[in-house]
Amino acid sequence: MKLNPYLVVGSLAFALAVVGCKKSTDAPQTNGSSGSSSGTAESAAATGDPDEAAALKLRWAVGGRFGHRMEVTQTMQLPAMPGMPGGGKPTTQEFIMGQDYSLNVLRERPGGGREVELEFQSANVSVSMNGNEVLGFDTRGEATGDESYPGVKPLRQMVGKKLTLLLDASNMVERVEGLTEFRDKVFGDAASSQDPMAAMFGEDYFKQIMSQGCDLPAQPVKPGATWPSRFDIIMGPLGKATLDLTYTFKGWEQREKRRCAAMTYAGSISPKAGEQPSGPLAAMMSMTGGQCSGKSWFDPAIGMIIDNQVDQTIQVRIKLPVPPGPGRNAAPPAPPAETTMKQNVSIKLVEDSRK
Repeated sequence: MKLNPYLVVGSLAFALAVVGCKKSTDAPQTNGSSGSSSGTAESAAATGDPDEAAALKLRWAVGGRFGHRMEVTQTMQLPAMPGMPGGGKPTTQEFIMGQDYSLNVLRERPGGGREVELEFQSANVSVSMNGNEVLGFDTRGEATGDESYPGVKPLRQMVGKKLTLLLDASNMVERVEGLTEFRDKVFGDAASSQDPMAAMFGEDYFKQIMSQGCDLPAQPVKPGATWPSRFDIIMGPLGKATLDLTYTFKGWEQREKRRCAAMTYAGSISPKAGEQPSGPLAAMMSMTGGQCSGKSWFDPAIGMIIDNQVDQTIQVRIKLPVPPGPGRNAAPPAPPAETTMKQNVSIKLVEDSRK
């Protein structure tokens, strides 16, 4: 069965746009807000007191190197699409992607911010149709002639490339340095075109990579505390979506031999109001809504989320192409097909080297 390259790139767009937020200003509610200091909250992790508050504050230690592994498993039922590769009947597409990257904290900036170097280390992708793998590659291995598919060659080109992210004192990215050079090296002439992959890797994408945890409360919280979080994510060339979530600090748990503050969250995904996506994928696919839930583990001892598990169910509308043949220009367009994409995302801290 042949691949539909646009649907593969569409899967990449969804897979790579899984985190990101704007700073939450809503205070935690109930059972639990506490004015205790950060030191008290950190001692709770050491002493094992289940009722102590946790200070959920990100800290980027200068000289530290923090390696992350992101893994995505995505399943979508594709409708029959006459005239497209393999489009004669409905198919089940399974998309699996992994990506490794490191965040190296170079120095402190005036005002308390940080200068962080982002380096891509590897990527692997597998695409299966009805249980049969039709595309598989791993940048840690040799090239296998799969560069003809959109998305493959750029992912290989990213390995070893670096960017510098300038964070302010609240850990928000103010500026991305070296982005033009990065895009030119990875995408070449496509960097300034409507290429879906090139459009996906803009400044907003790199801001999202650094945004894990930016919706955490400013003050320490006790188990049982809840707080709302509303933020935007960039779905690559498919446009913006808004996540409206509620977080709950469930309590202290052991995770990866660390005593962590365990948090759950759940809520809705909706298209960003007033935003109209553009580009070739926007004419073919759009996101109409969805749901998101998950759990994350925060280690106050290092000031970082060490594990984040996300489940997303996204409703997708696909515009069906006009079948080829006589009279195609006179044929009325087929109504869009509605389908559901299920996606599980794991983002783990796999390296913690601090000076």
